[in-house]
Amino acid sequence: MLTFAMRVAMINAADSQHGDVLMDASIAPVTGGPAFRYSGTMKPVFTNDADPGKCELGARCVVLPGFLGIEQTDEIVDIPGGTVRGTYLYYPLAEWNCKIANAAASKGCANYANFETTLATLSDKPLAVMVSINLFQDGTRKVTCGARAIDVAYLRKTGWMAMSCDKARVTGTPWF
Repeated sequence: MLTFAMRVAMINAADSQHGDVLMDASIAPVTGGPAFRYSGTMKPVFTNDADPGKCELGARCVVLPGFLGIEQTDEIVDIPGGTVRGTYLYYPLAEWNCKIANAAASKGCANYANFETTLATLSDKPLAVMVSINLFQDGTRKVTCGARAIDVAYLRKTGWMAMSCDKARVTGTPWF
């Protein structure tokens, strides 16, 4: 299974009396394709000395060459008034986690049946990722991110890769 993790900057410009909470988030890696629900937060650690035996209680540690992913599945993401959070959310791109928005998108869920079909679906083309974030008070925001194509050879070799948005845009409920 391929999992995407993306840092989502959340700003709550309200005064200290008006905190907010992340209610749901999803990611659509391909324009017009299916979306996938977030499963929790993740802390990326770039290291060659990871010890999975020292994984924090309640976390799942994924050890790959040069990388340790610490996943928390049962965490409430809160944004107190007047603060900023830069949280990594992770999204399993798997058929079982496919969020069906419409009939056309549901047909695409089979393209994420396993690691190899997911790679075939996403390889050789630049990505147009859209993250939808639903906050309790501030409503829904969409973050679009244009990124380079996945390096399939590197991903197969290491099990992970880092990317950044070439172009990013936020739409939806006012940001401030």
